[in-house]
Amino acid sequence: MKIILASQSPFRQHALDVLGLKYEIIPSDLDESKINHHDPRKLVRRLSRAKARRIGVKNPGSVVIAADLLVVYNSEILEKPKDLDDARVMLQALSGHRFEIISGLAVYNSQNRKMLSSVSVCKVAFRNLSLSEITDYINRYPALKCAGAFEADGLLRFAKSINGSYNFKAGLAVEKLVKFLKINGVYDQSNQDQLMLPPQPTLRDYQDYTAKMIVQRGFEDETILQVCLLLGEEVGELFKAIRKDGGIKVDNNSHFGLIEDELSDILIYTCQIANRYGIDLEAAFRAKEEKNEKRSWQRDRKKT
Repeated sequence: MKIILASQSPFRQHALDVLGLKYEIIPSDLDESKINHHDPRKLVRRLSRAKARRIGVKNPGSVVIAADLLVVYNSEILEKPKDLDDARVMLQALSGHRFEIISGLAVYNSQNRKMLSSVSVCKVAFRNLSLSEITDYINRYPALKCAGAFEADGLLRFAKSINGSYNFKAGLAVEKLVKFLKINGVYDQSNQDQLMLPPQPTLRDYQDYTAKMIVQRGFEDETILQVCLLLGEEVGELFKAIRKDGGIKVDNNSHFGLIEDELSDILIYTCQIANRYGIDLEAAFRAKEEKNEKRSWQRDRKKT
């Protein structure tokens, strides 16, 4: 069966590309104003399911992937801003406050008419934003195309905290998508492209490689807690490798590799965590350094 993505989002397309999927793009023409529910979680599920079904009934013998996303602040759903002034008002409202990003995923099999769906919730808190940085952001980024007036880079730039396993970059839960596709028999690991890094890989290349590798090796069901614990174990093994390299005694029963081996494992788990939260590591690094440049540092690296 052919796979159809009911979305023109380049981020969702990239997520499917990383998984090595062959698919067709048929955007849904659903009139979303006709679907309502007072509960945003149920609304986002209804919207994603309706999009998938609408495309599926017109394309027999297909598996349709659809998604939807809502930004909810103070029990109010924030739509895409009408203009730059509206975008500025939205970001000023979110400044210094907590809100939720709620995403729905639906996979519809038009052959057996079975629907699989899920909802993911990510709780976010923005730091206090100045008017100047809000103005700079909406003038340089596609704020008018995004619910709540921000996209992934804006989230990284403005967030004080992000809690919840949700890929806000792709706009869908990739690990759940893989599970749904496997249930429908349209995700065969043996048919996926061979894992390979380009000659001069970027951080984005490492993240894409890790995403595909995790699925191909069957690790996509690991929880974020499990991945974090594994990362902690690798950090401990790195310390042991450094102790041994420095001539410091190490327990003979300890298991660890070379320093470069442990650093490589740490990078893999770091990429895996970043992918799970939809974080672009290069963008995050740049955003963090932008903050660091505004701070003063003592020689022992303590912030002042």
